[in-house]
Amino acid sequence: MTPVAGRSATEGLFGGSERKMKDGCTSVAFGRRRRSLAGSHRSGVLAAVFALVMAATLLSPSPANAQEGAEPQAVQVGMFVASIHDLDFYEGTFQAIFWLWFIYDDANYRPLEAVEVVNARDYEIMESYSRDRSDGRYYMAAKFSAEINQHWDTTNFPFDDQRLEIVVESVGGNASELVFRADRDDSVNGGEVVAKGWAIQPLEMETSTFRYNTNFGEETASELAFSRITFAIPLHRDNPKLFFEAYIGYMISFVMCAAIWMTLASNMPDYRIGMVLAATFTAIGNKTVLETNYPPPPSLALEDKIEIATFLLIAISMLIAVGTERLHLTGRQQLAHRISHYGMPVALLVYVAAIAIFVYQAV
Repeated sequence: MTPVAGRSATEGLFGGSERKMKDGCTSVAFGRRRRSLAGSHRSGVLAAVFALVMAATLLSPSPANAQEGAEPQAVQVGMFVASIHDLDFYEGTFQAIFWLWFIYDDANYRPLEAVEVVNARDYEIMESYSRDRSDGRYYMAAKFSAEINQHWDTTNFPFDDQRLEIVVESVGGNASELVFRADRDDSVNGGEVVAKGWAIQPLEMETSTFRYNTNFGEETASELAFSRITFAIPLHRDNPKLFFEAYIGYMISFVMCAAIWMTLASNMPDYRIGMVLAATFTAIGNKTVLETNYPPPPSLALEDKIEIATFLLIAISMLIAVGTERLHLTGRQQLAHRISHYGMPVALLVYVAAIAIFVYQAV
């Protein structure tokens, strides 16, 4: 075997294997590259899908946010006041009979189960009825009889104005779920609403949201707010003779004090002092009657001003009666006569002028 032939044989022996090995390595490397590219492609797709899901989750509103952003249901509420009676100033209440009606969109809403007269001491539903409206909404009306708590302002009694309020609140849903709208066009007072001696004004309505400082055990919020509607019935007392009935005792005290001026100190000393004492007890009786029938006013009222003026007049009359009698006993009759003749008329005129000013301010 020649060397050339040996190289050829060796090349023939190992050359094919080398080429096969090279081709095999190339095939394996190419396969690995294809698998690597395919894995990278799948990872990119998965990452893109994950990013889209996360974006959708973050951008889409949660159920709570969707509920917060939803528009609350609007319920239209109206009132017809049939009767106002038994105005009790001392107990701070009045009796009312009235109709309430509700116009709403949700067929599942039950107005009589979802509202409350919050300032009522006691109330009952006398009758009710409901129907479907032609516009697709729902209607329910109910007749209420209620004893309402009322703050009476007797500052200008008996020339006072009162504002009776009936407050209706939603208890079936908070303010984010349901709000009241006032039916201002159809809500009115009845013809014969209140007792004689009062003049009634047009019905007033005001909607509001009342926030409680508790969540009533609900875990969704720290505080809860509910929609309210306030129906106000303005009253003006129209009974001029009540002034004389209420203050007749003070008027009699004034007349008794005036009687002192008509007598001479030297002739009837016991009579003059007796009239002053009678005027005092009469004024005390008038004061007791007023305090028994009417609550104390929040500030200085007309009755307080008349009371103060009357007792001041009685005190001045007592001083004049006792003082002139003392001057008469000491021999100074002329001075006693001047004080009695001029002092009492001045005191009486000042009293009348003061009462006139007080009444003018109250009216």
